Amino acid sequence: NRSSDLGTRLKRNFFFPTSLSILAFKEKAMLLIQLLAIFATVYGINAVCDPECVHGSCFGNNCFCDSGYVGGSCQLNVNECAEETDECVGDNTARCADTEGSYECECKSG
Repeated sequence: NRSSDLGTRLKRNFFFPTSLSILAFKEKAMLLIQLLAIFATVYGINAVCDPECVHGSCFGNNCFCDSGYVGGSCQLNVNECAEETDECVGDNTARCADTEGSYECECKSG
């Protein structure tokens, strides 16, 4: 259920943040946009995004992308490793591995 998942993410990331990184602020903004989209749906305020948002929320006829995605309809995965926006940067024991919508720090062999 989308709204219960949103509630869990709100409790975990918005009200009780564990990090003050730029990604945490972006996540908070995305949660607020999703809340507004749910509010609009509940009260019959229609937002239409054409094309439909792939990885994001439609609000005011605009797509607001989930963290890790960009593009007019949030269809493009951000490669955090190539852009060096990952938290693996500067760690000589780990390397960045891009994943769909995110990334992982993997231990280097040896």
